[in-house]
Amino acid sequence: MITSRIINRNTENERNLRFEYENKNKNKNGKWFRSYGNENWEFNKNGLMEKRYASINDLEIQEKDRRL
Repeated sequence: MITSRIINRNTENERNLRFEYENKNKNKNGKWFRSYGNENWEFNKNGLMEKRYASINDLEIQEKDRRL
């Protein structure tokens, strides 16, 4: 799996990021997929994640169309 992440917001207890990754799915006849979206994380005072919100989209791609 190849990943690209961009952090948009970084505070003491929050992280907001955009991501994109590509992987070859072994369960779908070896087809390539690009997954992309946004994630919001909130952490407690001990640094443990309390909330995670994610919006993720999967797109089937041809190997020649890989970007990462």
